[in-house]
Order: sequence, then C-alpha cells, then structure tokens
Amino acid sequence: MSVQVVPTNSLKDLAVTSPKLANNLSVAGTLSVAGTGALVGNVGVGGNPSAAMGIFITSAALTSTIQYGMQASPTFSSAATAIGVGVEGTGQTAAASFTMNEFRALSTYAPSIGAGSTITSSIGLRAQNMGKAGITNAYGVYIDPQSGAATTNIGLYNAGTSQFVGNIGIGANPATYPNMGIVLLSPLNSAYVYGIVSNPQGGSASVTEITGVSVSPGTQAVSFTVTQLIGLHVQAMSKGTGSSVANCYGVLVEPQSAGTSTNWGIYVGGTLNSYFGGTIQAANYPLGPWTNGTISLTQGVAVSQSGGWSRWIQIGKTVHVDAYLPITSSGTAGQVFSATLDGTFPAPSNSGSYATKGPFFYLNSGTAFYVGSATLATRTVNFMTSGVANWLGATPSFQALNGHIMSFSLTYEAA
Repeated sequence: MSVQVVPTNSLKDLAVTSPKLANNLSVAGTLSVAGTGALVGNVGVGGNPSAAMGIFITSAALTSTIQYGMQASPTFSSAATAIGVGVEGTGQTAAASFTMNEFRALSTYAPSIGAGSTITSSIGLRAQNMGKAGITNAYGVYIDPQSGAATTNIGLYNAGTSQFVGNIGIGANPATYPNMGIVLLSPLNSAYVYGIVSNPQGGSASVTEITGVSVSPGTQAVSFTVTQLIGLHVQAMSKGTGSSVANCYGVLVEPQSAGTSTNWGIYVGGTLNSYFGGTIQAANYPLGPWTNGTISLTQGVAVSQSGGWSRWIQIGKTVHVDAYLPITSSGTAGQVFSATLDGTFPAPSNSGSYATKGPFFYLNSGTAFYVGSATLATRTVNFMTSGVANWLGATPSFQALNGHIMSFSLTYEAA
C-alpha cells in the first residue's frame, strides 16, 4: 500500500507504524527533516539503489558552469581541536570466512561521454590549493606511513607514468633547497644505503641502447652566460661527528663483463681531452689491448717478413710501437735498410725530419748483430748504428737475408 502525504502547511512528529501503512512513502516536493534522521537500508538519491550500493547518487541535468554530483562542506565547531574531516571513507568485512581481492576506500572511474560532448581533461582526483591565511602547513595529498600488511606497504603506487611540475623533496622539504630539482636527505639505517637506485630492464625492442641514468642539462634560449655547465657533479662528501669513513670515492665503477665485444669501466667518446687535476694510479698500466699494424721492409727492393708482430698502443697523444720482424727474403747489398709504418698506426706529429724515437736490434746471423737508434720521419724508419748518416745496410754495408731478424720500438707523439 502506498501513502502519499501532501502537506498544506507543516506536519510535526509524523509516524507511520502500521505494517499495512508503512510500505512506501512518497513526498512530492521538498522533504525537510529538522532533527536527526536515519535511513535504514540502501539509499538512492536521484535514482533507485542496487543491493550492491549503500548510497547511490545520480541526478537529472544540472545547471551552472561548475556542477557537483555531491559536495560535503561541514562546519566544524570549536570542539574540533584535533582533526576536521570533510569526507572519510573506510569499510569493513562481514564476519565470515572469505578473502576480498582488493579494498578501496576511494575509487574513481572514467566518465561516460554523452553523444556530441567532449572532455578536455579527465582527472581522477584533484587537490585544489589548500593554503591560505591562517593555515600553517598546506598539503595537496598527505600519505601516512604504511605498515602492518604482510607483504607490501607502499604509500603511493603508480603503475603508469608520473609527472612532477616543481621540485621534489625526499627526506627533506624541497622549498628549503629551491635551486635543486630533487632533494634527497634522510638518515637510513642499513648495511648498504643508496640515495638513488636505477635498474631499468630493456625489453626485446631495446636494440640500440639501454641507459641507467642519462643527463643532458641545457640553457634557456635567451642571452646570458653561465660559468659552468656540468652534466654530472660529485661534490665533496661529508661525515657526521663521531663517524669515520675508510675509503671515499667520487665515482666507483665495478668491473664490467656483460659486453661480448668490449667492457669499459669509463668510456669517453670523441676527440676531446680529459682533465685530471691530481695524480692517476692504475693497477694495470697502460690499459687496453695492443692494435696490430703492418710494417713493410725495404733494402733496394721490398724485403718480405713473416711470423713476427708489429703492433702499437696509444695513451693520450703518446704512441708506442713494438716490432719483431723475421725476414724471409733478400735485400740489395749496400743499400739502406728501412721500415715503413702503414696507415693503421697513428700519424706522427713530425713531418720529414728524422728524430730518434727508440732502439733497434738487428740479428745478422747466429752471433752477429747490430744495435743502434731507430729514427722516424713521417712514417719512414731508418736505423743508425753510430756516427752521422751511418744508416744500417749502407754503413756498415750488408745484405738482408732470409733468417735475419729486425726488432725495434718507437715512442712518438701523435699528430
């Protein structure tokens, strides 16, 4: 049975208690409850609720340029000296044996778009400016430490991307350091403490490069001068009073072994110089492998050699050449014996004038040999035994033969 009440003025203390009468109550107009009201059961505002909803709110088309589906704006009395909450969400499970896959105190979804309408920005949760006169601290979102869960306790989890327009403080207020994009200040207690950890894992499409940290600072497109532009700056580290540090490293690179071709701890590309203000200590110096080159021998005619080596290594602009050349053919007796470095060797800085660049040793037979200085002009090496212009092969005069051995080393400046 349905009872419709159409008050002409007002009714006080209306109660419908009879089971035959208390079925449906319909109010055509405005229902005002001046005291405390209780709705026992599921409630629908603007539409009928379902059994899965405690309160369901919908409406006909609203008016105004800014419209609200629900707004909570309570007035807190002077008794609220601890906390004032506009909207609070929590829940509870029934006293039964079951597992809920996920609980959400607050959940938002994408809106339904009516035919012909569009939305420029869809925002799940927006915190407007919370600061004004009379407020000491303003936080758009404040998350208390999470604890007590058996496996994971995370204050903020984002499965997608994040954008922060402004400074970020971790363990410190970024406003205290306005010139820093990210501030990391927090005493951590563990055997290993890391300010930032970056362990990206490239997928199957990452075939060009996987970079843990990439920096590329720049300047605005306006007229000004900056004194220093630094990609990575390691400042002086400090220690607290009473603590001690055994070893302090500005940069520590662990041994690399993942590469199938090369494994460098530090690689500086290009041709620019590197500057070290202090001394350099290396456990294995010089570093890097030798590079093989080709050295041709001449004594009037080309002299063949086989079974030895001709190699070089470069450290900065210093090039060191090491050659061991067993001879397998004959030269022309009395002619100058010389060697020529091919184009794989770095070009020397001298261009024509012979200068002594190292020693040589020529084994003529089982017991006969010549020693002297190896001189270099451009890429040609001549061998001086003693005196002025005493070039090996002419003075003393001899013929290079199969079974002889020429060995020499050079150290010169690259062009």
